[in-house]
This record gives sequence, C-alpha cells and structure tokens, in this order.
Amino acid sequence: NESPTVEFQPGRALSPNGEIGDATPSTGASPLDERIRLEERLLGAHRKAAASAPPIAPPIPRRADGNCVEPSFAQSRLWVVEQLGAARGNYHIARAWRIRGTLNPEALRAALDAVVSRHEALRTRLVMREGALRQQIEAHRPFELRRADLRALPESARESSLNEFLRSVARDPFDLSADCMLRAGIAQLGDREHAFVVTLHHIAADGWSLNVLDREIGQGLRIAAGVAPERRADLQVNPHDRGARQRGDRPGTVRRGAS
Repeated sequence: NESPTVEFQPGRALSPNGEIGDATPSTGASPLDERIRLEERLLGAHRKAAASAPPIAPPIPRRADGNCVEPSFAQSRLWVVEQLGAARGNYHIARAWRIRGTLNPEALRAALDAVVSRHEALRTRLVMREGALRQQIEAHRPFELRRADLRALPESARESSLNEFLRSVARDPFDLSADCMLRAGIAQLGDREHAFVVTLHHIAADGWSLNVLDREIGQGLRIAAGVAPERRADLQVNPHDRGARQRGDRPGTVRRGAS
C-alpha cells in the first residue's frame, strides 16, 4: 500500500454553504460554532489551572451495566430537540481539509475505523426501551468512507461538485437510532490533491473532541505509513461512564451536584 506523504494537520471549519472556509469567527456563525469556540477557550484555561492544582474529585469508575446505559441529561435534552425536527443539521460538527500530496484513501479509512472502534460513543444508538430512553452501544463494524472522484470534471464544475459533496457529508441528517455518529468523505481533485471532510453529531462529541479527532486520525495515518507504533494509550474517561455517574448509582436517582 502507498503511504501518505502529507502531514495531517487540524482542519478548517465548514462555512454555512459547505465550502472549505476559514475557522475564524464570522457574523454568520451558528450557535454551535460559537459554543465550540467557547469550549476550546475554556478547555485551554482549565488545563492551565489544572496543571498546578491538586485533584478535587476521585476518578470516574468504569460502569458495570453492560452495553445499554442511560444517557446524560444533556444527551436527553438534545435527543428531544432532534425529535421535534426543528434543528436538523444545527448540531453537526463538521471540519474539512485540503490535502496536497500522495494519499492512500484506504489508509485514511482505516484510521477512521480505528477511531470508531476506540470510542464507543461514536457507535452508540439512542433507542426507547420500556418507555425510557437508553443508549445502546453497538459492536464495531467496518467504517464506510464516502468517496468521490472529481478529476475528470472541468475546474469550474469540479469546485461546484466538491461543495455539493461537502454539504452532503456535513449536513445530511443523522438517524440517532441507527447511524454511526461519525461520518466522513474524501473527494479526489487531482492525482495529488484531495478534499477531506468529517462530521460528528453533537450528541456524541463537542468542541473538545475535535482536537482528539485530529490527533487520532493523524496517528492512524502514521501507523499506516509505518512511522508510529500501533499501540494507543488507554482511554482515561469514557462518556458513558461519566453519564452513569451523573445519573447516580441506582435507576431513577440523581447524584447531588449533577448538572
């Protein structure tokens, strides 16, 4: 297999019309865009403060209730909003990259496959069980990477087709009861030029997740190129464990201080 010769860098935000744009704030930014930027600033401040502060809470324990768990309070609220149908696409977190250099799309797909395998929140469905909302964690299945080959198109048609492809990957609705919460697509524009787009649903990710995604996709590409070990560090916190602690130790109870 041909190894990628590009260095994977953090991507750019998508503009409202689906084009690859600047990640700087604009007057047309959505509330979710503003929240992501706020979360990133808060994360930076938190890390700086936490570097010199002693721990104030015990580690979050691993849950012991299998693959069907209660959602967090925030997930429950977001699920209700999605059922109303008024916010379709507003809770998608999308990023895009222009990649110049030799790229093996299968290596990219394998890197994304490893991300989904590693993070069970991305393969979790929200379903009703006996009148209550539950998260059903699914077994890992091979990740499907959307692909488009636009090399044969004239330049003007290529850009419009690219923007249409980006919009599709970024804005197509997620079925929270069936879909993987990570979607991605790769469009080939030339022999050494590609456009890559990923979309996460906010019910499984937030602005902080984007740095993790950047890092793990890059690591997957380096593994495919044979320049990084396959061993990955164990996850310290699992979102489902955090949700279980928030909900309390017993069904129907709420731990004091949960928000």
